[in-house]
Amino acid sequence: MRETAGKSLVNPKPSSPVDENLIASLKRAHREHPEALFSLFTTAGHVISGKITELNDVITLQTGTECTIVPLARLEAFSYHDQA
Repeated sequence: MRETAGKSLVNPKPSSPVDENLIASLKRAHREHPEALFSLFTTAGHVISGKITELNDVITLQTGTECTIVPLARLEAFSYHDQA
């Protein structure tokens, strides 16, 4: 796992099982910045952005009235930025 700009984390082996350090970093970032907008990068090459509303076995993001669910096993990297 590497960190860039202090707010992005990347799983160096996207085909590997869930990276516990990546998940722990995501949970810590969400706990410290609950109102931030997160962008999740998946192993399928998708980028999903929104506010995290649930972070357990899956990650639920909400943008407006739409919700997206991302399984933890599909997470390759994430970034976030605080709402000003």
